[in-house]
Amino acid sequence: MKYLLTLLFLPVLLLAEEKGPIYTVEFRILGLPANAIAEAELRQLNARGIQRLLMDKKAQVLAAPKLTQYANTLAEMQIGEDVAYFAPTNSLYDLRYADVGISAAVKVIPADGDVVTLDAHITLTTMTGRKKLPTADLDAGEPLLDKQEIKTVVKAQLGENTFLGSSKTRTATGRQDYLLVIARVTREGK
Repeated sequence: MKYLLTLLFLPVLLLAEEKGPIYTVEFRILGLPANAIAEAELRQLNARGIQRLLMDKKAQVLAAPKLTQYANTLAEMQIGEDVAYFAPTNSLYDLRYADVGISAAVKVIPADGDVVTLDAHITLTTMTGRKKLPTADLDAGEPLLDKQEIKTVVKAQLGENTFLGSSKTRTATGRQDYLLVIARVTREGK
């Protein structure tokens, strides 16, 4: 029986070898008040600066999703929620939903040694408020959405935080915040 199991798993292992190395990309989406960092400082943020923001509690981790993927393969994810709202139609209201959250499409391209290239397209959609309903005094109108996109190609050292980008957004309370996207790439099996 032991040999039969080995034969059953052998094709799977051979297939994994043919596709190349497997990487895990750990994202961290950070919220940071706009007055906590100068914009020029933000553009030059490195791994040490990211760690300092977290240790000083200036930045808050909003999400920390992970993707595991083969090298040179596009991996996609979406995290968030559907925000319900009422949309007026004739004399009635329809219940509809709007997507709010984070979506990402990422490809890890092996480079030299412990360096990879990350090709990333990240979309951050936040709700900044709601439209008023014309005939009802409810906070259930269509959401006002702020959609920011980050497209980047960066070199990343395996095991270290890499800054992918940021966007400035307005919260539902009207405050300006930065959303920072960082990633840490590790190679599986080594």
